[in-house]
Amino acid sequence: VKTCFAVSLSGPSTLKMLCVQPVVPAEDATEGRTMNFVENVEGFDTAQQERLLQRLLAGEVGELPNDPEERKKLMIRLYTGNSLYKDVNRALYMDDAEGLKRYAPFIRELR
Repeated sequence: VKTCFAVSLSGPSTLKMLCVQPVVPAEDATEGRTMNFVENVEGFDTAQQERLLQRLLAGEVGELPNDPEERKKLMIRLYTGNSLYKDVNRALYMDDAEGLKRYAPFIRELR
């Protein structure tokens, strides 16, 4: 179904009509994830995960727990305790490539 609207603009314009219709996602669509997210978070070099996560959280925690459950609890506490919430959310919502790259180890750990 295609819906069209007549457009009348004041001043010089070549636009006469605006038409909209449903779009079929491309086969390589990222299922709601932006390309910046895919490249910087999902494409993150996991071999560096531990070192970069430790460096990112240096001011927040000492040694990261080895137990997966304790580690997940720590990540949730850090996120919900507002230590990282504002900056991580800003990177996600603004689709900020540099922010996503910086917080990629934490975002991956939190997922």
